[in-house]
Amino acid sequence: MAIFSKNNLVVACLCASISFPLLAATPTSCVLLPNKTVELAAPVSGVVDKVFIERGDTVRAGQTVLQLNSEVENATVELAKARLEFTQRRLQRNQNLVSNQLLAAQEVDELKTENALARLELNQAKAVLAQRIVSSPLSGRVISVDSSVGEYVGTLGSEPFARIVNLDPLHVELVYPAKDYGKVTIGQSLSIQIQHQSSRVTGTVDIVDPLIDAASGTFGVRLVLPNPNSKIPAGLRCDIVN
Repeated sequence: MAIFSKNNLVVACLCASISFPLLAATPTSCVLLPNKTVELAAPVSGVVDKVFIERGDTVRAGQTVLQLNSEVENATVELAKARLEFTQRRLQRNQNLVSNQLLAAQEVDELKTENALARLELNQAKAVLAQRIVSSPLSGRVISVDSSVGEYVGTLGSEPFARIVNLDPLHVELVYPAKDYGKVTIGQSLSIQIQHQSSRVTGTVDIVDPLIDAASGTFGVRLVLPNPNSKIPAGLRCDIVN
């Protein structure tokens, strides 16, 4: 406080420091994206026998989505089963001789080895057959199906036959100018106004890019936004509301 006196007039001046809050960081871009996008491809080549999904369907993890023609593979499994059953019957018929040590050690070893090999061949045939069936690796929504019954599905870089996205939670991708680096931290909650949505939602920061893009002078931030029942579609624009 400073006091000045002039012509018996006393003037008091109170000087106080005034602090202004820092402006909140404002992103230049904000968009909602799926947390996972999977492009499905068959592990082996073959002709499509059945397609169990259509665009827009909801699928669960492990659900069968496509089956390739497997007549040869089914026949191979049946053949391996028959051979295993034969070796088991042969081993059982000679079980008394084995127990009483009336068979040579080499013969006993051959019987047991044939049975073990038959079992392995059956397991191998079943594994090959299983490759003719494609299951969804995640729960989500089907956004495209690009194969039909009778079409050939290849491997080694061929086009995927379907695409599936998971929308719960959503990822909110934000782009901030470099000057705002440090104003957004992991674990911080941000209020979001989504395009064409009347209500606001809250997301949590889980990634802040450690590098700033030199060309654009920006850095990226990702929020996790809960989306029960996948009510909010991905692809919408948004704004951060302070």
